Amino acid sequence: MECSRQRISYASWRVRVFRRLFAPPTTLNPTPSRRNLSSSKQHLRKNEDHDFDNEPSIRPSQLLPKSPLASIPTEKKRKLRAPPERFQELSRNPWAMALASPLRMCTVTGTRVPKAFLGDWGMIRRSDAADPEKLWIMPVGLLKDELSRTLKGPLNFLKLRIVDRLPLLKQLTKPLSRSTGGKKSPLVKLVPQRWKHPFGPMTSREDRLLVWRGDMPDFVFGRLRKDALKKLKRAGDEHGQGKDDNSRVWSIVGLDGESGEALVEALKGIETVERMSFGAVLVMGQASQTDSQYREIEGPQKLVSSFPDYVTLPQIQSKVPVFDLSVLLSESDMRDLRAHDQRFQSTALFLRPDDSTSVDAVLALWKLKGFIRRDKQYTP
Repeated sequence: MECSRQRISYASWRVRVFRRLFAPPTTLNPTPSRRNLSSSKQHLRKNEDHDFDNEPSIRPSQLLPKSPLASIPTEKKRKLRAPPERFQELSRNPWAMALASPLRMCTVTGTRVPKAFLGDWGMIRRSDAADPEKLWIMPVGLLKDELSRTLKGPLNFLKLRIVDRLPLLKQLTKPLSRSTGGKKSPLVKLVPQRWKHPFGPMTSREDRLLVWRGDMPDFVFGRLRKDALKKLKRAGDEHGQGKDDNSRVWSIVGLDGESGEALVEALKGIETVERMSFGAVLVMGQASQTDSQYREIEGPQKLVSSFPDYVTLPQIQSKVPVFDLSVLLSESDMRDLRAHDQRFQSTALFLRPDDSTSVDAVLALWKLKGFIRRDKQYTP
């Protein structure tokens, strides 16, 4: 295609225009006169070919200013993965394992917290109830052993998550445990919309079959106690008297007193081992349980532990939690625990997790203590 007015090719004319627009003034050729334009095509083309051979080939797009985004390197800088030794160390830290669990939303409060601080709830049908068709909302995460024996299979595709806190359960139990006759159960508010009829798996009839226990706070507290007792026994069996010499998971603390100062003084006598900051102090109390082990506060039968929630280890100056088992567990649970292993007959123990079994035991105690920590007026 040629420009009929200037008698040169359209490609040549376009290159010249681009050079005039984008090239520096010093590199621009003088504008050809009308006299030169009227010369023959052959002469112009020879001159153009001669100019193109001498000048470097630069694309016009290369003369345009570049965007700052184009100067960003395209290669992604990936974070270096931690070595396997680092993962093994973190797997023996119960606090890191709890905080690293995936975030999930509480169905009741709407808060997002690590999954380790939430309880799994589901709907089950009790075969021992008066109406076996009722759907009971229960903490299925604490009923894994009983589900296969006394209860019919849970609805696994329907699972709720609720924060494990006693004040929250006490607020929920009173309005949710009321019977409304033929109307819909107030528990329907807990069910997500995607589960309800007609889009979800639940039917309109099942909305009227939901039931909530009237003693749910006591029931959940008792199940948390049994879960902690079972995992403590398992940790004691995994690291027996002969096996514990090298791993140093259990250390006996000679506690003589019922105060934080006495506990710190007793901790000075234990041997310094690695990863002591991962551990926890277990106060067992005396074998003969008496009321002198507790400090009574305002009101009848309102008991709290006389030991602090945390204590600083004299060896490494790091804080570790204190679990007073004489308060967290019932008297029957304490007798069962002492009879299970001789180490549990001491006044106090220091538990340093070394595997998944001991980590689960510490997390079970942490969950149990967190359940009643904010409610000092609760009477088990």
